[in-house]
Amino acid sequence: MLSANKCEVKLAAHSDNWANLFQEEKELLNNLLGEHIQDI
Repeated sequence: MLSANKCEVKLAAHSDNWANLFQEEKELLNNLLGEHIQDI
């Protein structure tokens, strides 16, 4: 994989709100990318 930037991953404690946050992000990405994506 080619990349100019190094990535940093941070782990966080489980959140009961995770499913809601995921759904909001999924809707945002679907609205932005629409026909250019198959599934999230």
